[in-house]
Amino acid sequence: VKKFLMPSSAAVYGNLDTLPLNEEMIGNPSSFYGLTKLTTEHYLRIYHEAFGLPYICYRYSNVFGPRQGNGGEGGVISIFAKAIVQGSPIIIYGDGKQTRDFIYVDDVVEANILGMQHQVTGIYNVSTGISSSVNLLVDEFRNISGKDIEVVYDKPRLGDIRDSVLATDKSEKELLFTAKYNLHDGLIKTYENFKGLVFMNDVLSYELERTAKDIHIFLSKLSGKTILITGATGFIGSMLTRLFLVSNMKYGTDINIICSVRNIEKAEALFSNLKNSEQLVYITNGLVACNDSVDYIFHTAAPTTSKFFVTQPVETLNGSIS
Repeated sequence: VKKFLMPSSAAVYGNLDTLPLNEEMIGNPSSFYGLTKLTTEHYLRIYHEAFGLPYICYRYSNVFGPRQGNGGEGGVISIFAKAIVQGSPIIIYGDGKQTRDFIYVDDVVEANILGMQHQVTGIYNVSTGISSSVNLLVDEFRNISGKDIEVVYDKPRLGDIRDSVLATDKSEKELLFTAKYNLHDGLIKTYENFKGLVFMNDVLSYELERTAKDIHIFLSKLSGKTILITGATGFIGSMLTRLFLVSNMKYGTDINIICSVRNIEKAEALFSNLKNSEQLVYITNGLVACNDSVDYIFHTAAPTTSKFFVTQPVETLNGSIS
């Protein structure tokens, strides 16, 4: 394995008072989700120190975009978008002044690619470095949708972080990463997805084809390499998988892709218009089942639903790490 790329989270910081949050700060997670991410970071640090395994832990801020489910911090945007489309009221827990650092999914994909290009190891924040309140989200959605949105304020939820924004200095300097999408443009794309007007396979393929074209010189260097993507049908994993498939189909790269998924039928349906049977293989038992030589690993599989951390804490921890 040439490098192990792992999606961590801003949740590892917990509710620290000093903002923006930088990679040198000692995290104090306030959720089981953040704890599993921090534990995995330490596993990779020790693997690097003991065996020389290069790795990157990406501490994502609040990722959002098309196809997102309702889990995780960024899920508030998909919840709002769905409610607006259906004409339902929006529920805000607290006064709405709590802030987050929202980053669009295309920028997250770019950060992963840059991590493969640069010979760096360690922990990197992936964020915009811009703080946005939940109330601002509502205002943006009002402008985008043109609707009079009903807002219901409820009591704050236990364990919710009040404010969060991540420092971008290290990722800008060492990964040369800067987020390209602003909140407004990302919200437009996300809202259109929920309206069912934009996010179709042919449009998605076009967008990813354009991305693949922009970085095709780098992707060509991956010809003959093998990439393992865990959680390949998930939010970020599916975007990475599609990017490599588009590169193979449109630009003749020969990247071997192993997708670890829970449901092979779901994966086949998701990638049906992009699938090349010679370059895409599905497995169901994660890293344990992968016997092939792997050059790069994108470990995007991690359960985020809070009920799993309460009802199945050991299984959840093992799943996030293994």
